[in-house]
Amino acid sequence: MDLDSQLPVWYKPISHSYLRRALWHDYKSPCNYMITLSKHPDQSNLSHLDTGMLTMPEPIYPKLLPTGMAISRAFKITIAKYPYIRLLKYVIMPDHMHFILSVTKETPEHLGFYINSIKSACTQENWMRNANCTICHVPVFAEGYNDRILTQANQLNNWFHYISENPKRLLIKQSYPEYFQHAQIQIKHDESHHIYGNHFLLSTPQRFWVKYSSAFSIKQKEEWRKRCIEEIEKESVIVSAFIHPEEKKILESAIASNGKIIQIVENPLLHKEKPEKKRFYLCAEGRFLIISLNQEIIKYDQHMTKPRAILLNELAKKITCVPNENLRIIH
Repeated sequence: MDLDSQLPVWYKPISHSYLRRALWHDYKSPCNYMITLSKHPDQSNLSHLDTGMLTMPEPIYPKLLPTGMAISRAFKITIAKYPYIRLLKYVIMPDHMHFILSVTKETPEHLGFYINSIKSACTQENWMRNANCTICHVPVFAEGYNDRILTQANQLNNWFHYISENPKRLLIKQSYPEYFQHAQIQIKHDESHHIYGNHFLLSTPQRFWVKYSSAFSIKQKEEWRKRCIEEIEKESVIVSAFIHPEEKKILESAIASNGKIIQIVENPLLHKEKPEKKRFYLCAEGRFLIISLNQEIIKYDQHMTKPRAILLNELAKKITCVPNENLRIIH
């Protein structure tokens, strides 16, 4: 028997899809969105980044290639046709595009109509501008899109920061792999913690605290599970100490589904120490970060106590909620 068929629906590995939408949201209502479009696999790169840009004054802007230039022109012209949609910010990366839209009033059509209109216009503009380029005669973007819905007060600033830092993050990942090892995170100049792994997960605009309560009713428990899985599907970074067995199940589901994870632990790794094999490879894949509660090794009894669990969960909640501008990485 297939092992997956024996697992609960919420625990099975997730097949990510840009076509999924939030069932609870009205996509014709006034709202702010961060949209991600991926390049069609047969399309040439949209822009270019080189390591020399790291020495340039910030912000870093990708150099647009012919297809990227066509996108930039068609993108702005198309959005201008809809007075109730404002473009707040965008960046064209080599293989994808991020942009923030502000829908200012009720729209006649679903958000997907306007995204498809933008994508079609970009493809047509690319065909016209690059008529002699054989590879250009394929769609610019892959099918579907990913949307993030503004639901929190500080989320919009996080989105702006994320898009501004996107080119720099990619260059650093390519140029300085040592940045994904041991470092310190400083929070509001008040406290600091040891970290190991991909610290860029801290600049992801959407972080979700995975905290289970034993007081949950059966219905609340199921709703909590579904919400956790929805956040993993939406590519949020899940943050937790993963103490309770139910939290550990969500962790395993995220690992199986290529999710992004920040785990809060009690003690830091020593300078030359590495996490156990499973988490080491998750770090190497860029989807795992370990944050330690303590700056130095503190010996505890094996059994987790309630006071210690509270401290770990308080740090997890803080990491989830603190605005990106109040987080500083120190190497």
